[in-house]
Amino acid sequence: MKCNFFVFALLSLLISACGGNNFPEVPKKIMVTGSSEMEITPDEIYMNFTIQEYKSKAGKKVSIQEVKKQFIELCKKAGLALSDIRVSGYSGSENWDYYWYYRRDNEISSSLSYTIKVKTISKIDKIVAGLDRNAVQNFYLVRTSHSQLEKLRRKVKENAVKASKIKAIYLANAVGEDVGDALLIEEITEGDFESDRSSFSEEKSYNSNTITTGSFDKGYPSGSPSIDKIKIRFEVKAEYELD
Repeated sequence: MKCNFFVFALLSLLISACGGNNFPEVPKKIMVTGSSEMEITPDEIYMNFTIQEYKSKAGKKVSIQEVKKQFIELCKKAGLALSDIRVSGYSGSENWDYYWYYRRDNEISSSLSYTIKVKTISKIDKIVAGLDRNAVQNFYLVRTSHSQLEKLRRKVKENAVKASKIKAIYLANAVGEDVGDALLIEEITEGDFESDRSSFSEEKSYNSNTITTGSFDKGYPSGSPSIDKIKIRFEVKAEYELD
């Protein structure tokens, strides 16, 4: 009996000495989200033009090589470099009259597609104004982008983190706490780049936990043709220690 009592007393002493009830302290923290968005005017506009050979009113065939040469010269006059003009397709078809459903001749009619890159819509206007209607099948907008897109995406990400810190501070201050070091920063979404036709203010504003920065417009005089803006948006989840 004395032996059992001695063992029990020894175990109690060891537990007390080792602080058996002292678990690692979990820091007080606040969890918030932060977001940021930016609207930018594209300075890379990609257009597709499909040109074709044809017969003039006099019945003379204008070859695809002639049409190609005229189109390239037209692009150069609009200020495009050869590096901004890329072949995106080449096709041919038999010459049929679809109204009467018979083949008019044994020739193959060739067409050639180009994707061009311009900085402003005014350059596209110059090209379109000089096109030979007989030599063009169609043209359309492929996509838009920006030469500093990656740099701007990084800026928006940084602003999203800053927005989360701003939100954490005012929420913590509301209960008499101060915000300490960041414990976690995690991206929630990586925004797609979408065109937005809505108007946009040049002001910089802080609304809720979102930082919205003014549109990144450069080199577009007022009154000139405009194109849909690109919207960049990111959102983060963050945890901060409370002091």
